[in-house]
Amino acid sequence: ETLAHVRSWFEQPQARVLVPGPRHLDILTEIMSAAGASGRLTTDAHLAAMAIENQAELYSNDADFSRFPGLRWINPLSG
Repeated sequence: ETLAHVRSWFEQPQARVLVPGPRHLDILTEIMSAAGASGRLTTDAHLAAMAIENQAELYSNDADFSRFPGLRWINPLSG
């Protein structure tokens, strides 16, 4: 049931699978430095860098994403 729900997200017309591009490492380095990110925030920074590079919005309830400059982050649970 959970997998079917996740699969339905990818079937939405606005959904796309992002991959790191040629600017990924530069963006990742820049936002990690700006946010003082290390350790547990590395995965968040990686996702943020992919979103920034692909000019995408990142939807998450994780407020740590607010630390990354240039990221268009939306908390889908906030009113």
